[in-house]
Amino acid sequence: MKAVIHNGKAGLQGLSLQDVPSQKPGYGEVKVKLKSAGLNHRDLFLMNNKSERDPYVILGSDGAGIIEEVGEGVKNAAVQTEVIIFRH
Repeated sequence: MKAVIHNGKAGLQGLSLQDVPSQKPGYGEVKVKLKSAGLNHRDLFLMNNKSERDPYVILGSDGAGIIEEVGEGVKNAAVQTEVIIFRH
């Protein structure tokens, strides 16, 4: 999958679009195929508080899509359900 990665360098120069391996959802998680994604203030906070020594972070706290897989322990969520994702 493609993802916007921040590697800890200052500002926008730390951003890149990269291929990252897709993962199976863990316990209590779902895997969503995004149809739309966006950045919010949380992403800016993460970018400003990282250093090059920190592991990279995949940005994108908000989005909308369709559930592709449901992990163990998830109740009330089903494959092919349209969802909105937001973090604050």
